[in-house]
Amino acid sequence: MEWQEQAKVSSRSAKGRALQLLRGMFEDDRIPPGSRLPAESALARDFSVSRITLRSALGVLEQEGLVRRERNVGCVRVKVDRPELSLMERTIVLLSDLLVASGPEVYGGTSESVMSGVMDAVNSHGLNVLRVSSMDDSEQWLQNLIRAKPRGAIVCWWRLPTPWQWEVLEKLAATGMPLVTYGHDESYDRFDSVRSDHAGGTYQLVKALAGLGKRRILRMWTQPDEVWVHQHDAGYERATAELGIPSLPPVYIEDWNRGNDLLEAVFHRRMRLMAGYLTEHMQGPNAIDAIMTANDREAMSALAACRLYGRNDVPIVGYDNSWQSMPEREWETGIPFATVDKQNHELGKAMADLLWQRINGTLPADPQTRWVEQKIVFTA
Repeated sequence: MEWQEQAKVSSRSAKGRALQLLRGMFEDDRIPPGSRLPAESALARDFSVSRITLRSALGVLEQEGLVRRERNVGCVRVKVDRPELSLMERTIVLLSDLLVASGPEVYGGTSESVMSGVMDAVNSHGLNVLRVSSMDDSEQWLQNLIRAKPRGAIVCWWRLPTPWQWEVLEKLAATGMPLVTYGHDESYDRFDSVRSDHAGGTYQLVKALAGLGKRRILRMWTQPDEVWVHQHDAGYERATAELGIPSLPPVYIEDWNRGNDLLEAVFHRRMRLMAGYLTEHMQGPNAIDAIMTANDREAMSALAACRLYGRNDVPIVGYDNSWQSMPEREWETGIPFATVDKQNHELGKAMADLLWQRINGTLPADPQTRWVEQKIVFTA
């Protein structure tokens, strides 16, 4: 049985954990070829296993020719001559409907910066990237890809995949190819995945507004069925419960996405649409004192809508940290009080790093999920 399979079978055991950690130290060259391993007592302590378990793990590596025991020296890592890898064995396939960011957007708030993060991290591991952006529903290209045997795959569809894309993901996984996905739907739980911590970002925003003395914070959502919006709701509910302030029902705005974002007429239509939904919330004893939107674009429309009511005292928070470059700034002079940087470049790097760990056998057999922490950004 190959050592990768051994690790999968025994990943829940102490011996399996010790094997994975030792292999990880070899892969990262923390113990270079020809070097002596730390004392068994130290390794056993660091790995939280017994010395008997550690010796058993070292025995497996000795049988594989990766270590040897030398009298009066201890255990030494053996230099192994490995065959030269083919081009595809040094290549990660990136399946995505996103473009790659360039210029200042490499570290910006756009989804394209995720791709830049993936490529930066893959290259740092000495591997190549083959990006596949468009696919048809034929079998040929997929079979060709599987036969090419790339080192691994990163699958990043920004929206919930179509049935055909799900089929692609399932077929790649069925080959045993290491792969990592991006996505918040529970269907991704079957795979290694990286996700944005939307709940944590919204939690930070609510606490920031409460710090200004704001207690009636209204959520205005234009895409209520999105999984990430539900996560925003979870962060809001957690923060309001901890702070002891009212949890107001969210307002769902219909017919928002009709029109070109770059047109002034569309901006004014959205402003009036949002103002209509705000009518009952702007006056009286239950008037709101802050607004939360799902992104910076919607925050700009909310700012303009509040001005129609003469309410310039309502701080508005957005999301995505992209307000600086939005065309809406030509038509709205106000800016959000705060927004959230989703750390998209770091998210892409986390996907590549997680795949690297899976390739090197340093992860448990069960699918792993990594959450990327988000950062609140105050605009003033």
